Formats: sequence, C-alpha cells, structure tokens
Amino acid sequence: MPSTERLLRDPASGAEVTEPPRSQESFTSQAARVVDWLEAGGARVVLGAAMVLYAAFVLWATRGTTLFVDEQTLFQTDRGLHPSVLFAPVNGHLILWERLLYAVDFKLFGASFVLPRVVEAAGVLAVVATFFVAVKRRIGSAAALAPALLLLLFGTAWENDLAISGISTVYAVAAGLIALLVLEAPEPVAEGGIGARRSWTRDGVACVLLIIAVYSWTVGVAFALGALVLILLQPGPLRRAWIAVVPLMLYAAWLLWVRVEYVPAHGEVDSLAASNILLIPNYIANEGSSVMGALAGLNYGFQPQYLSVFSTTSEYGPVLAIAVVALVVVSIRRGSRRPPLWGFICTLLAFWVALALVFGQGRDPTVARYVYAGGILVMLIIAEAVNGVRLSLIKLGVLYAVTALAIAANLARLRDGEHFYRSFGTTLRAQLTGLEIARDHVSPAFRLSPPPSLEVIQAGPYLSAVSRIGSPAYSQTQLMGEPEALRHAADATLVSALGLALSSSGGEPVGACRRVTEAADAPSTVLVEPPGIALRSATVGQVGLRRFASTATVPVGNLAAGQTVDLRIPADRSSLPWHASVDPPSSSVTVCPLLGTG
Repeated sequence: MPSTERLLRDPASGAEVTEPPRSQESFTSQAARVVDWLEAGGARVVLGAAMVLYAAFVLWATRGTTLFVDEQTLFQTDRGLHPSVLFAPVNGHLILWERLLYAVDFKLFGASFVLPRVVEAAGVLAVVATFFVAVKRRIGSAAALAPALLLLLFGTAWENDLAISGISTVYAVAAGLIALLVLEAPEPVAEGGIGARRSWTRDGVACVLLIIAVYSWTVGVAFALGALVLILLQPGPLRRAWIAVVPLMLYAAWLLWVRVEYVPAHGEVDSLAASNILLIPNYIANEGSSVMGALAGLNYGFQPQYLSVFSTTSEYGPVLAIAVVALVVVSIRRGSRRPPLWGFICTLLAFWVALALVFGQGRDPTVARYVYAGGILVMLIIAEAVNGVRLSLIKLGVLYAVTALAIAANLARLRDGEHFYRSFGTTLRAQLTGLEIARDHVSPAFRLSPPPSLEVIQAGPYLSAVSRIGSPAYSQTQLMGEPEALRHAADATLVSALGLALSSSGGEPVGACRRVTEAADAPSTVLVEPPGIALRSATVGQVGLRRFASTATVPVGNLAAGQTVDLRIPADRSSLPWHASVDPPSSSVTVCPLLGTG
C-alpha cells in the first residue's frame, strides 16, 4: 500500500519532517477544525440550509389544509379593512396583524390559504434567525447552532411553527425579539449630532417593533415590559422609556375600547380574572415544568388521545426547571447581572403571569402552544446566564448530544401534529362541501359538530362569508377523488344539515313499488332521488344513506318489521343520487318512490 506521508521542511531549522497521514489525524483535531469552521460562518450555512429544508417541508405538509380553530372565526367575521373588525378581540386577544393578513388574502386570493402558509413559514424562520443571532452574541456560533436547530424543529409547539394559527404568536415573538436585540446594543457615541440621530433612529425602530408585537398577540405586551426593564437598567437617560411605554399605552387604549365600546355591543369577552392572582406561583411552577420537559424532549405521551397533541407534560420537567433556576441564581451571584438578563426574565415572568390571570378551559399550564414563547425565553435566559463562556470540545459534544435527543422527541411530536393538522383540515373541507351542498335548506343556526371543541362553523355566517370571499371547501369533483373517510364525512354533514331521517308514512301518493332482493350477506341497496322513498321491510333493520362514499353509510333510522316509513330527501346543489341500504340484509324490502316535490 503506498504511503500517504509527505516530507515537509521545517521553516525554522531547515530540517525535513514527516507530516502524519490525514487518516491518522486525531479525532480531537478534526472536531476542533469543525468547531472553527462553525465559528467562522459554517453555523450560518448549516442553519440556513436547515431553514430552507424546514420551510419546504412545512409548505408541503400543509398543502390542501384550510381554516384551523381561530381562523374559522376570522373567516366568518371578515369585513375587509373595517377598523371595528380589525381591532375586535379573538378569545380576548388583540391580533391586528393576523386580521390584516387575512383581510388582504381574502380580498386578493379569495379562500386560498397559500399566502398565510408562506407568511407563517417566513415568520418561523425570522424567529429562528433572530434567536440564533441573540444566542451567538453570548456563547458563540458553534454553541448557538444547537438550540437554534432545536427551536426550528420544536415539534411540541407545532401549533405555532406549523399551523397557520401560529401567525400571531410567531410575529409577536419575532418583533419582540428583534426589538430587544436592538435595545441591548451599546449606545452610539454622539459626534456632531450623528450619534444622537442614530440613537433616535434605533429607538424609533425598537418602538415600532414593540407596537407590532403588542398588536400581534398578547405576548407582545410581555416583550414591551421586558424592554422597559432593559431600558431602565441601562446607563443613560430614563426618558428613553417612551420606547416601551408608547406600545403599552396603545395596548391599554385598546383594552379601554374593548370595555367601553366592544363589550356593550357584542357581549363579554375572555378577560383577566383578578381572583386568579392566587394561582400565579403555582401556574408559573407548572408552566416552567412544561417548558423544560418540551425543550428536553422528555414530554412525549405514549398513550395519545384525540386532543393530546395540544398538551405537554413531563415528570422530568420540575427537576429540569429547578436546575435552570439554580444556574441563573449562581450566575447572578457570580456577577452576571447585565440588563438583558433581567429583561429576558421580566418578559418570561410577565408572559406567565398573564397566562395565569386568564387561566380557564384550554388555558392551563399544559397547553403546548404556550411553550413556544416560553421555551425561547428560557433558552435566552440560559444563554445570558453563561454569557461569554466558550464551551470546550467535550462540553460542545455533550450539548449536541442532548440537543439531538431533544430534537428526536420533538420530531415525533411534529409528526403527530402534522398528522392531526392535515386530518383536521381535510376532514373540515369535506364537511364544508356537504354544508354548501345543503345551503338551500340548512338552518342558519346549524353548526358542524365533530371533532369537539375545535370547530366554530355556523351555517349562516359561514355561507355568508363564502358568498363574499369564496369557498374553502372541496369542489364535488375534488371530493370524489379523496379517501373514503373524507367522502363519508361529507355525507354525514349533508344528512345532518338536511335533517334526513325516517318518518312515519304520511299516506302520500307513491309511484310504482318494487321489491329489492339482495344476497343474504349484503345490505339491500336502492338509489334514492328527491323527493324520496317509502320503505317497508319484512325484518328489523337499520337504514343508512351514502352519496359520495363508496361503502360507508350514515344511519337515518331503524325499520320495524312490516312497518312502512318515509325517507324524504329534498333537492339540493348536487345532482348525485343517494344510496339507501338496510342492514342487516332483508330477504324482502319494498321500495316505493314518493311523488311530488321535495
């Protein structure tokens, strides 16, 4: 085997020396070279590539999805750029940015959700990039890359970084984070007025960013409070407090408008409960536990239920939370008391206190969407607590190993969230198809029912919005190409919206009756067109209907032996016939078409 050694000349002595083969280079040297590359810009390359791949995944994974939870309300209440709607609270939150986005999207593109999906993905990338810059300032690029990748793949918070419902949270966090980074930079030196002008420009940018954060979602208020603490602790004139006070005053003005104008006209909205003050310490402890369990990836539920993707718990969370508190206390005692540390701590505590004050159904410390902002702030606090420390190769290796384990579990949570989101979105589109087909007969007060606690679609407002904006539902042609489960969901909605059910025979004139005989192991099936049929079976059986589905039927009532019943079906916006079946199979089913109009 030829040698890979090379002869080199020592520039000092002139003697020839042998360079060891690269294959024999120590692992430590190779690792050190990798770390040097990451510090020199490689971390940005790796993170940038990961961000591009993640954005592509998100846009692919969310294809074909539609209204999700709060977006259903935004769709039904959309009135363009009318201020009374743009500033209207949603579950007690001011979400002006998201309302503006949807107003523009609905105006330009109708009921398409491509623009919100792109904007959501861009917001997630902005948060990750800003977070990376903030952590890099404190512990270097090589170490900052690990938590940045964890944040990018933070599957526990899939509702924020995957679903379009995260737009408000993501942009509030992005704007708030950038504002804090702008404010923590050293004051420019005033030379001939140039430094002062730069300071005013920077402060103005920070103020605008905090206004965007406050008007995006409630966590923006916490960032404004954190910014205020940061400013007050920095050397310099206290009059710079206006940067944070202005956004807080604008939010207070909105709260006043809600109480004085909105509530009397629309009724009570979710608001702060003073009695929840008693729960603040307990809530913070539990929220801290949830955040640490999620960051460590030790929160996967191995017995998932329907809504388990929205919650997070971990028996390891309390121990990890105590460890972080201990780290911060030790850091403070050793002299790490920079204003940014107190700014981050204030922001986190303000956020958690706000959550405690609005505690109620769907707002407990195990709610997964809350760990997004909380997790980011906790990681920033940790980074600030060890500010200036450069990790050894061994410590970096441990950091990346722990991060890899955390990412693995969060990828599993991301997979579960993506499956739920797609299933929910496609099922809802099928249900909306059924609702629109029945629009000439459905009651305006009709509501979609399953799945529970997530749908707020009401026929009257929804169909009115469809007339103004367009339809987010499948077309009938599209629906026919979807899986059986979705076509069955459309049938179930149609049956419910039209109120189809067996009724006692009204003695109406009927057409020529015929007897339907099927094989003993197959349900008796017959085509049904408006205005319906009269049925009589020799045996007891359950009557089911299907229209778009191939096999699955929707029960509409039971037949008693020898009893004649009517199944009245009105004409609607589909030309496809219904299929009625009796199960278990009957040896003799008599079918008579009803005459007259449906």
